[in-house]
Amino acid sequence: MCFNGAKSWQTGWYSDKTAVVNPGENCFEDDVYGISKYGDPSSEVVLVKINDQSATDFYIAFNFKDGINSQTVEAGNRVTVTSAAGEGSRSKYAVSTQLAKLFIGGQWSSIIGGKNMQVKVLSAHLGKGYARIRISENGEDCNTSSPTNRITSPPSPSPTKATVRRSVKSYCCCYYYCQSLTSIFLY
Repeated sequence: MCFNGAKSWQTGWYSDKTAVVNPGENCFEDDVYGISKYGDPSSEVVLVKINDQSATDFYIAFNFKDGINSQTVEAGNRVTVTSAAGEGSRSKYAVSTQLAKLFIGGQWSSIIGGKNMQVKVLSAHLGKGYARIRISENGEDCNTSSPTNRITSPPSPSPTKATVRRSVKSYCCCYYYCQSLTSIFLY
């Protein structure tokens, strides 16, 4: 690991590709890219800060083992959670603490800003260098909205019988298990 999330935030090197979560105000569910993908136009976020009103903040990064980070020994290809005091200021030195090293399905939670905030790794795509994560209060989905009784569009027509054949090749890597699906038939 070149720099953990807290130290990377403190350097300001990736400031144009960061996101901030304020407990009780917003939620984050998106792809977080490894720092070696910083120059890739598709990488929108490489660091996320959970902003606590106290002196300590929390930082989330994907420690993608590639490029300038290929020699990493600890927490390679894991989402890391670190904390540091000083609001991530570049003018002050602050000791950082590693709190979690998470893989797919892994989660970490803490009371931050009076809210039970949870970081969960939803998936990882090592071929593209990102992990999809959710940071939310109590681990709730970010895209939920209140139910409505109002019909917003006319109902769709009844389905007809059809046969669809798809060829799909996807990989699922979880610890020591990897499976390849070569085709799926839907009827």
